Amino acid sequence: MIAIIGCFQGMEVEGSAESLGQRTTLSVVQALFLVIVIDAFFALFYLEIDF
Repeated sequence: MIAIIGCFQGMEVEGSAESLGQRTTLSVVQALFLVIVIDAFFALFYLEIDF
């Protein structure tokens, strides 16, 4: 998932270094958020099945 976010944001970069920096920051923020959400989902899932 992290690679997909990075690739998608990389494809959206326009012709300037500022755009590259903004997209890099956005991809890191989105990837961290997604990791936290997926971790919370699995924590609740394993709590529910009493694993």
